[in-house]
Amino acid sequence: MFVTLDQAKRRLRLLTTDDVDLQDLIDQAEAHILDWCSKTPRTKAITDAWTPENVPKTVVLAILVQTGEFDRFRGDDVDGPVRQEGEELSITVRELLRAYHDPAVA
Repeated sequence: MFVTLDQAKRRLRLLTTDDVDLQDLIDQAEAHILDWCSKTPRTKAITDAWTPENVPKTVVLAILVQTGEFDRFRGDDVDGPVRQEGEELSITVRELLRAYHDPAVA
């Protein structure tokens, strides 16, 4: 919805690829990002208001970065992506999204 197939191909520098597989990765990255940004009622209201026309460019970039990570680390790697303990997103993606994430209170 927020990232096109062509945007992802340019970002990942892919000349040929399985478009269906790449679209799945884009969709999964976007869902992961939106879920992370929607932890509180305040941030959920913000993300629910996003459209392709008004989504922040940093969110688009975060989705592209996450798509690249999903493409690079497909679950069959000896070493996965570097993470701080307990973190589900890379520091790069978290920093891009910091303004749109309220920590959940247990």
